[in-house]
Amino acid sequence: MRILPTTLILSATLAVVGCNKQTEPASSGDAITDATGDGVPIDESDEAREDRLRAQVDEAATLLTSGREEDAKKALSLLEESTGSLTDQPIAWYNLGLAHQRLNDPDAAIKAYKKALELDQDLMVGWVNLASAYVQADELSRAMDTYRSALDKDAEEMDLWVGLVGLLRKQNRLDEAINEARSALKVNANSLDVYNNLGLVYMDRGELEMSQFIFQKAMNTIAGGDSNALLHSNMGVVWMRQGKEVDARFEFERALELDPLQVTAMVFLSDYYLDNRNYADTVELLERAAEIEPDNPAVHLNLGIAYRGLDSYEDARREFEKVLEIEPDNPDPWLNLGILYGDYVKAYDEAIDAYTKYKDRGGDAVAVADEYIGATRKEQERVKKLEDRKQRIDEERKRRDEQKKILEEQQAKEAELKAAEEAAEAARAAEEEIRAAEEAQKAEEAAKAAEGSDAGDETGDETGDETGDEAGDEAGDGERERSGEEAGDDQAGDDAAGGGEAGDEAGGDEAGGDEAGEEADGEEAEEPGDEAGEEAGDGERERSGEEAGGDEAPADDNPWGG
Repeated sequence: MRILPTTLILSATLAVVGCNKQTEPASSGDAITDATGDGVPIDESDEAREDRLRAQVDEAATLLTSGREEDAKKALSLLEESTGSLTDQPIAWYNLGLAHQRLNDPDAAIKAYKKALELDQDLMVGWVNLASAYVQADELSRAMDTYRSALDKDAEEMDLWVGLVGLLRKQNRLDEAINEARSALKVNANSLDVYNNLGLVYMDRGELEMSQFIFQKAMNTIAGGDSNALLHSNMGVVWMRQGKEVDARFEFERALELDPLQVTAMVFLSDYYLDNRNYADTVELLERAAEIEPDNPAVHLNLGIAYRGLDSYEDARREFEKVLEIEPDNPDPWLNLGILYGDYVKAYDEAIDAYTKYKDRGGDAVAVADEYIGATRKEQERVKKLEDRKQRIDEERKRRDEQKKILEEQQAKEAELKAAEEAAEAARAAEEEIRAAEEAQKAEEAAKAAEGSDAGDETGDETGDETGDEAGDEAGDGERERSGEEAGDDQAGDDAAGGGEAGDEAGGDEAGGDEAGEEADGEEAEEPGDEAGEEAGDGERERSGEEAGGDEAPADDNPWGG
């Protein structure tokens, strides 16, 4: 909820007065020959000193027209020196009071204004500003007395009438304010400032159409009305309250064209921006306004709202607290702080405390504050339940995550063991494959060896058969020869008989040759096939040679051979 500034424009502004004294050039006899670091001459005549101090008063008056705090501080320094010497100059004391008032020191301002009025009872701006200083110090009864006593001195001083109407508005004495405004217009029917404040009184009463009539009458019928920045600014407020935002914006911008330093127009234009959530332009506008009027509570209040809209929560808090520094009893900052804490920062206890302080300080929107307090407590409970639920969910998620982690670690270990087993199995399979390959190679070699052995057996059998046949043939021939010789004589018969025995031996040898072949086959089974075959062949050849020698031996040994 945004709280609009409660104080509208008062046209009775603080007047700045200069000395306007014409000074003569310094003569050759004046000893103004050197200056110190602070600009004060070392040797200065009384007249030159007075001229310099009067010039400082005028310089201070120029600085005070800027409305800037730093210029007000410079003016205060110049005026304190001037009043220290120019003690009989009411203008210097008046401007000193104005500097104090600009720097939010109403007590010092009141003293300075009183000194100025002691020196000049007819300084009417002194009475106007003295009354406004009492208002600033919240001494409203003294302010009222000051306005009325000053009007007794000069009823044609319209700023006194304007100040009086404004004070009655502040006290919500609206009917009295209207009567005093009408009295003022009887004195001066063309006073734009009186019209301005009269329109504000009707606005306070909620009579917007009457207020509109007063402002438009002043702008359209009184000289200078259309170029009066205050009238345009207040007319903009009427349009805004009637819901005519485009017309309102036009009036505010027109007011700032006429018076770029019109802070109140800036505040109301910022209201338009805030209603349209244009926080960036609001900040830019009001930061400039804060430089012009650093102690304007409406500026800081709306600036805090704009910062809050831009999520600059610390800046928003600072601005609301600045309003409380300026106006400690102003309840509106507490309501806005409550909104900041409750809706944005989520600091619910601080929000409830702020709403309570708003009520305790007499805030107008008590029902709204109570509603906000109830809503904040409900939100606090809801958030607490959500936080508790979230905590339970987080704890359950954490538990599950831990279980999942344990399971994953267990699965990882199992996978690692399985991988190791598979690696070992693969190694065993590789060894079996190598062993099978070796056995296959040995089997192949054994097969080749067996083929060679079979070939040797066949060779040995063939050789033995051939040798036996040849020995048999030779034996047959011998028998036939001995049979022929037996027919010749008996000795031949004996020889034939010996030949027969030789034939028997030959036959036995043949049988032995067969046995030798069989033995050769047995030996060949133990030796490689090629070597067995060769040895069998050699054995056959040797035995054949022996058999042949056996056949011849009886002939050589027989001395009776034929």
